[in-house]
Amino acid sequence: MSIKALNWAWEVEGLQVSDKLLLLALADMADERNSCFPGQERLAGMTGLSVRTVQRRLQILEELGALVREKRKTPDGYRTSDRYLLILSYPSDCRVGESNTSFAPTLGDNDGIKSGVIDGVTHINPNEPKDSLTAFDVFWATYPRKVGKAAALKQFEKAVARVGLDLVMAGVKRYAADPNLPREKRFIPHPSTWLSQDRWGDEPEPSQSRMNALSLVERFREEERLEGLAGRAAIGVGAEF
Repeated sequence: MSIKALNWAWEVEGLQVSDKLLLLALADMADERNSCFPGQERLAGMTGLSVRTVQRRLQILEELGALVREKRKTPDGYRTSDRYLLILSYPSDCRVGESNTSFAPTLGDNDGIKSGVIDGVTHINPNEPKDSLTAFDVFWATYPRKVGKAAALKQFEKAVARVGLDLVMAGVKRYAADPNLPREKRFIPHPSTWLSQDRWGDEPEPSQSRMNALSLVERFREEERLEGLAGRAAIGVGAEF
């Protein structure tokens, strides 16, 4: 059991009861890398949900970015239970334990992980099976808004071909960690937009206090402008006839 994963699962808010139960069950079985590979029947027995509901809610949790699923096979090619990697950076504003805004597994020869972001650098394991976690999965888990996954995948492939994987992954990690990201997700650009506009090189978002100060300065300037116009009108300067 991973205490860090279990604490995170308890603290995540805004989920349906079935999703919360599944996260708690997965966290209860997670290892030190926050991963586990229970069968769906076992998850159904632990949560009291039907197998069909477990399948549907796991897909939703994956789409939300709370977990990444890795398909596994036996040496003779038969499917076995999937491996679930809990993304402790979900949601992006969650401040639980030592959660980071990137998925950062430790790579090894036999762990089946294709890529991970470690210290801002994307590492690729050349010995991974073809159906294991991909670099885009890592990007998707890291980006702070989960919308338009298919469009994001297309733009991700174009961006990587254009500037390289390391630059894109370092940029998304930096962007997701920006403490001044808008609290409302609708103000965060779609991931496909962020990628197509090469925004991994953008400066950090301005702080809210700085934005408020700018608004105040602009308001004072507007008041001065209006006062100046009123004064000119009073003495007939610039009046039109």
